[in-house]
Parts: sequence; structure tokens; C-alpha cells
Amino acid sequence: MLDNALGSYLCAVEEWIFRNAFEFTLNYAADLETKKDAERDHMARNIMGGGIGNLQDIYDALSGGSFRDAGKVIYGHGSSYYRYTESRVHETIANYAALSVTRPELIDLLRADKPELVAELEETIAELLKKAGDGR
Repeated sequence: MLDNALGSYLCAVEEWIFRNAFEFTLNYAADLETKKDAERDHMARNIMGGGIGNLQDIYDALSGGSFRDAGKVIYGHGSSYYRYTESRVHETIANYAALSVTRPELIDLLRADKPELVAELEETIAELLKKAGDGR
């Protein structure tokens, strides 16, 4: 009877060890996956000196979010964010302004693909700066 109880106890201990080791492994793997994703995101955002995320945000805004939804770009907001045209305009202007300060050479890439858009954005930014300079 004592052997039977000891055997049951050892089985329960082994099961507990296995279950906890398995849960620990799953948690550790999930933690590693999170860290890997964060590192991949950091690398992608900073490739070529940064700004790629801003450029992809502009293209996603132009597509109404369909580029993000389809996986054509990594960054952006997706179509649910762009239900209203105003969101697309705000996102495009904000990312264009950021690129024009931090990565003007990426503006040149955008200009090569979308010259009319860049011309309009340059006018918009000039108007904003004029208003800011006048204090109005």
C-alpha cells in the first residue's frame, strides 16, 4: 500500500513538473516572439536611416488603408482608420512633414512616384508656415 501511495505521489510530482515546465516553455517562447517582433519592427523602421515607416504610412493613407490590409506595407493604419477622407489627409501631411525634416531624400523618392502629390504637399506646408509666421 505504501509503494502504491509513493508511486501515485511520484506520478503527481512528475505531472506537475512537466505541466509547469511546459507552461514555462510556452511563456518563454511567447516572450522571445514578442522581443523578436520588437527588434524586427525597430530594424524595419530604421532601415536606410529611418523614415520608411513614414513613407509607408503615406502610401497606406493614399490607398485608404488597403495597402496595410493587403500586407503591401508593414506600417500604416489599415482601412478601418481611413473611413473618413480627413484622416487620410491628416496622416499624409503629418508624415510628409516628418520626412521633410528628417529624411528629405525619401521625399525625392515620393516625388519621383507621385510628383503632383508632393507639389500639393509643398504648397500646403508653405501655407501652414506662412500662417504660423504671421501669428494667425
